Amino acid sequence: MVTAQDIKRDLPNFPDEVIEIWLLPIANQQGMGWPPPNPFESSDWKWVLGEKNLDWWKKVKWTLEDTDCSFEKLAGGTQHTIQKMLDAHIGGEKNAYDAAPERFFDQLKHILKNGTFPKPIIIVPVKSGLSVIDGNNRIAAHACALSPSLPAGLLEKIGGQLPSPTQQAWHGKHSEGEMLEE
Repeated sequence: MVTAQDIKRDLPNFPDEVIEIWLLPIANQQGMGWPPPNPFESSDWKWVLGEKNLDWWKKVKWTLEDTDCSFEKLAGGTQHTIQKMLDAHIGGEKNAYDAAPERFFDQLKHILKNGTFPKPIIIVPVKSGLSVIDGNNRIAAHACALSPSLPAGLLEKIGGQLPSPTQQAWHGKHSEGEMLEE
């Protein structure tokens, strides 16, 4: 079993919370492990790490910030993913994002009940906006809560509140200004 300390040895610049939210659950999935292979070859780590190796990620500086998480602020690729998730979970469309609707609805219930994400999302800037590295269900539920597609009566049923567009997010920025591809 991979521990947070195993990852921290390779990525000492990563805050514990970023490791625990993003990398640790993936590292402990079957077939993943730690550290990621270099080069990635056929490893799924290639997609998790945005096709950047650990040497690149070692130069990323992290800050926890209040962030405008409005749909319009998100990168084009993230907007596309979120829209497909909403099409699946709210619209009933069969697509690549229709699996595990309970994860989406758990996030939606938490956001409506508390007005906040259950834990911060993890983002990096790309040319078109903020790219969500971890937290697609959270950001999709947030977008749903702020949109007219929110199922009628759900807010009243939960007894909660509409969230603010501003939420906590971990921002990763490369020290040399290099960006991930979108």
